[in-house]
Amino acid sequence: MANILYITPDFYTKARFAGGMGTKTKAIQSAWSIDHKIDIAPEPDPEKSESYDVVLIELLGLRNDKRLEERIEMLKECAVPKLVYGSDSEIFRWTGKELDALKEIVTLWIPNCSWQADYFRDFDLPVSSVVHEPIDCDIFRPGEEREKTIVAGGAICLEKNTEFFIELFSALKKIKKEYKVAYLGSAGLWGDLKAVNLRLEAELSDITDIFYGSVPQAKVASVLGAAAVGILNPHYETCNRFHMELQSCGTPTVCSPHILYDERPVTKRFKTLDACINVLGELTSDWTELPSPEFGKIERAFAKENFSYEASLEKLNEILRSVL
Repeated sequence: MANILYITPDFYTKARFAGGMGTKTKAIQSAWSIDHKIDIAPEPDPEKSESYDVVLIELLGLRNDKRLEERIEMLKECAVPKLVYGSDSEIFRWTGKELDALKEIVTLWIPNCSWQADYFRDFDLPVSSVVHEPIDCDIFRPGEEREKTIVAGGAICLEKNTEFFIELFSALKKIKKEYKVAYLGSAGLWGDLKAVNLRLEAELSDITDIFYGSVPQAKVASVLGAAAVGILNPHYETCNRFHMELQSCGTPTVCSPHILYDERPVTKRFKTLDACINVLGELTSDWTELPSPEFGKIERAFAKENFSYEASLEKLNEILRSVL
């Protein structure tokens, strides 16, 4: 067992609306605490630094309040291996000077998907094998019965391509027959209410049959486990927990050309709005039937093998054995 200090902003542990980052933080604490003791803090406590075997660093928030230099100095005082585990493409927003300062103290960079590993390597960083963010595959599981519902989700914003879902749901209103469309997520999912996102939310909710907004994890799991199909088409994404949860639920997924989906089994891909509609029509026998249950079985098996608490913990342990 290792004593791990996980450095991540307080917002992800205390805020009511912390989005996928809040979910990730709770999942890490639940999954990896099976073998290890994990303390979570926004920065190291000098009086406790000797009690840890390793420090795990979340990139998002490390530069908050313009205190990067101060935080790096605090991390230097921890004489243990320091591992970066970022769930975001945050590194693209760093200056060369900032990144060089962090590189001086980091032992290893842990990617949570293959494409993230590749761009870490592009920055000439020492990169480990992939450790997928843990998903509770007992909560996110196939429901007893599927409903004729097409589901999408995530923070409502330009980055997650909400405009596409407004267009898609508007088009489907005219042709989807027995099917309904549903959306999980809101403009306030990241705790930052912006006028443009609230406008998008109003437009999306107006043309969505079942608009859930922000709901607890158990509700998300039940909706995904009962859905017939999940649609994913982000502009900006790294590992996409929503897709991971859909896969764990064995829900067929129809995905955009984003590079992330190249490394996972998906049911269908599309490049345009019309292509997405055509694929959905094919999967649902012209909007009259549920997709074949065979489609989701591969996704569910992949999720259990790669995203489950046990799988994620096993990969983490391999890396810890290499640095401790």
